[in-house]
Amino acid sequence: MRILIAEDQLLERRILETGLRKSGHDVESFADGESAWERFQEVPARLVITDWVMPRMNGVDLIQRIRAADSERHTYTILLTSRGDKDDVVDGLASGADDYLTKPFDHRELAARVEIGKRMIQLEDSLLATQEHLERLATYDSLTGLLNRQSVLERAGVELRRAWRTGGRMGLVMVDVDRFKDVNDRHGHAQGDSVLKAVAACLALHTRPYDLVGRWGGEEFLIALPGADVEEARQIAERIRVGVAELRLTTPTGEAIPVRVSAGVAATPAEDVADLQQLLLDADHALLSAKRGGRDRIHIAGQAAVLARTGARA
Repeated sequence: MRILIAEDQLLERRILETGLRKSGHDVESFADGESAWERFQEVPARLVITDWVMPRMNGVDLIQRIRAADSERHTYTILLTSRGDKDDVVDGLASGADDYLTKPFDHRELAARVEIGKRMIQLEDSLLATQEHLERLATYDSLTGLLNRQSVLERAGVELRRAWRTGGRMGLVMVDVDRFKDVNDRHGHAQGDSVLKAVAACLALHTRPYDLVGRWGGEEFLIALPGADVEEARQIAERIRVGVAELRLTTPTGEAIPVRVSAGVAATPAEDVADLQQLLLDADHALLSAKRGGRDRIHIAGQAAVLARTGARA
């Protein structure tokens, strides 16, 4: 673990360095609080051991600056001082210190306090990792890694409201895997899952970094395209359609699995910003028209003509 030491007494600083390095820690030490603070800003440490009384910046001020920095991860701090009065102990802990050790201290006790700090840091890291995992489960589809239905819907709503405020545009593309039930029936659900993951990867590949790509449900996907008019949305949908048709998927026995998609496109210009539900309905109707028109094609909301079809039907 990386430990930062602030101690103005050279001998005590060297003793701290030696003992902590023998315990396997990565240690940096400084003779005053200001130097330690400057280094902390460059490379934050997870554990800081600081003397109270030092030139340029004392240990309490150093700890308060660390707390005010509001780092993403907590820094465990141990305050060293020759002050042994209970009021001093309370003041030290009230400053934001996690622990307090009175000089002269027993180095076995210091090692034990450092170990406690290490366990606290590990516990926090474990809790944060769990929280991040839960947040990801609540945001992303577990099979494809795309945004889940609720998340893509919420974010698309945000983008549409932004377009309304700024006079911008937004397109929607609803994509559906053609004859997906046949894949499941013929090759099994595990192979169907592989197809969905491959299609999801293709969607991510052929959209822009700031586009919102989500799994709408089953074999259906929704893409929100901030700033895109209907033609830009159609072009992105066409790249996706062609990209999926070029996938070369096979079963474990080598049997080819042809995959095709249909898409419905809807977009709103600045002068006629619809609500999200209307855009979704328009895109869904266009998708249904594309499916009824023979699949492996793109329809735009309000148009009956097939706008793009260069590959074979699914």
